[in-house]
Amino acid sequence: MAGMTLQQTIEVLGNLNIQTALDVGVHANCDLQSNCPIAVQLRKVVGEAHITGEQLLTGLAAITVSPPEAIHFELPKVEAIADLNIAGIPVRLDLAPVINPQLTRFYQGYITQLQNGSRQLATMGRGLYSSYALAIQESRKLKELPQLIFTIPDIIKANCMVTSGGSNYFFLFPRLYSPQYIVTRGVRYKIADTDIIHLIHKINVQLTISRDNRFVDMRILNEHGEKFVHYHGRAGGDCWGQVTRPPIWDKRLRSLENLIIQLMGSLSTINKDSMLEREPPGMPHIDVLFGRSTRQGEEGLMEDRVQPEGTWTDDRGTHPLVARPAWGRGR
Repeated sequence: MAGMTLQQTIEVLGNLNIQTALDVGVHANCDLQSNCPIAVQLRKVVGEAHITGEQLLTGLAAITVSPPEAIHFELPKVEAIADLNIAGIPVRLDLAPVINPQLTRFYQGYITQLQNGSRQLATMGRGLYSSYALAIQESRKLKELPQLIFTIPDIIKANCMVTSGGSNYFFLFPRLYSPQYIVTRGVRYKIADTDIIHLIHKINVQLTISRDNRFVDMRILNEHGEKFVHYHGRAGGDCWGQVTRPPIWDKRLRSLENLIIQLMGSLSTINKDSMLEREPPGMPHIDVLFGRSTRQGEEGLMEDRVQPEGTWTDDRGTHPLVARPAWGRGR
C-alpha cells in the first residue's frame, strides 16, 4: 500500500499477531510498494497471510496517532527569600531565580510523561478496537449451522449423540464391534465363539454431514475418540464393503439409524479377500482367526451347492474325482 513504510507494516502485522523475521534495518522508511528488496519480501508475507488493504489501513490508523500538542502553562512564581547569618553578618538571598526554573522543568517533564502515557493508551485503544472490528467482520462471514430439531425421546431411542464443528454436524452412534463371520472366495465361515469374545470392542460410528446436508465422511472411532483400527479400517478411513455413502441426508434421524444398521451389518463379516489390516491391535491375525473358523457354505446359498456325481468341490471350484487329493474335500 503506497505511503506505508516498512516499519509501519511490521508494526501493523505485529498487532495482527503475525510475526516476521525480516529485519528492515536502514530500510525502515522505504515505501511498502517500492522496489526495495525488503519491501518485496514483506509484500509476499502480507500476501501469504491474506491481509487485505482494509486491514492494513485500519492497522496504520491505530499506530499513527498524532503527537500531543504542547501544553503552555504559567506556573505561579515562588517567593524564596532566605535570611542567613554569615560570620555575624545578616545576609538576605533571593532564591527565586534558581528555584522557579527548576520547578518549571520538573512540571514540564511530568506533563510530558502524562502526554506520552495518554498517547500509548490511545494507540492501545485503537489497536484493540481494530482487532475487535476485524473479529466482528470475520465472524459475520461465518454461516451458522441450521438448528437440528429432534425430540429427546428420538435421540435416546436412536442411541445417538450430536455435535457440530465448523460447517459440519457430527453424529456419534455408540455400538459394539463384534465380527461373526469370515468370507473368502465366495464361501462363508463362522468365527469361533472363543475368538468372538476377544474381537468385541466399544466403538463410535461417526457420520459427518455438511450444512448443505451432504455426507462428508463415515468412520469408526474407539471409546476414546481416536481412529479405531480393525480388519477393514486404518488411520485413513474404513472400507464398508457393499455399503456406499449416501449423497444427501433427508434430515431424518431414522434415515441415519437405518444407515447405521447397514454399516454394522457390514462390520459383522470380515472379507478375507480385501484386508486393510491383517492383525489389528489387540486382535488375532486373520490367518489364525480363519484357521479356527467353521465352514458354513457358499454365499447366497442355504447349504452347499449339489455337485455332479463323479466330482469333488473345494473353495477353488469343482474338479473330476480322479483329481481329488488325499486330504479330502475343501479345507
